[in-house]
Amino acid sequence: MTTHSTHFDSPVGRLLALAANDAIIALHILGGKHPPAPAEPWLDSPQLPVFLQLRQELTEYFAGQRRRFEIRLAPVGSDFQQAAWLALTRIPYGQTRSYGQQAAAIGRPAAVRAVAAAN
Repeated sequence: MTTHSTHFDSPVGRLLALAANDAIIALHILGGKHPPAPAEPWLDSPQLPVFLQLRQELTEYFAGQRRRFEIRLAPVGSDFQQAAWLALTRIPYGQTRSYGQQAAAIGRPAAVRAVAAAN
């Protein structure tokens, strides 16, 4: 599987997006303690259609013009991470959840730190 990458600025900071097979597999806010590192070289592909769509949808979202994303997602992670990420997609627009609430929503109320790490 070829992994494509691009970087761009957003209101929440500089983002790194990764894609494979026309789907977003990861989106990171850069500048944290543990920046993502490739297991294999990433192919810099800023004009890849999925990245153009991602930029457009995020621009609309941050401008208050989009409430639902249509971009195809295929995040790569453990079953636990997949459950945590799926729970994020079920939070209604304009609402927030604590890590504890998210952990409870996936049936793992004691896994607050693991949910935080997954996010």
